Amino acid sequence: MKSWVQKAVTYYTLLQIPEFFLLALILYGLYQWYSIQVWILTLIAVGWIVKDVILFFFVRSAYEMKKHTHDPRTKGATGITIESLDLLGYVEVNGELWQAKSAEKKMIPAGEKVEVVDRQGLLLVVRPFRQP
Repeated sequence: MKSWVQKAVTYYTLLQIPEFFLLALILYGLYQWYSIQVWILTLIAVGWIVKDVILFFFVRSAYEMKKHTHDPRTKGATGITIESLDLLGYVEVNGELWQAKSAEKKMIPAGEKVEVVDRQGLLLVVRPFRQP
């Protein structure tokens, strides 16, 4: 099994433990207060576990921990400044609006073509576009 699969299964299983304890308390209460037969309570518990196993295959991707790196589609891309970049401003890159800052710590006027040199989370670092 690959390590990311093991991690996803581990995270999912650990998050199911409180739910299973709550289910056990509810089933115990049903047994004590309503005298429901043990085989019915066991069937409910097994059904609950089967539900969680089946559900894992639908939500697995949410539990996969993948290393996030710089988006290769953004670095080196060109765009247009929507407003002047003093400290921060907005640029349009690949049809998307991004918050950006100037790599050279200089003001870039609105409407100028820029090139993405780095990405820091959701913030792009840009410089004025230079023809090669």
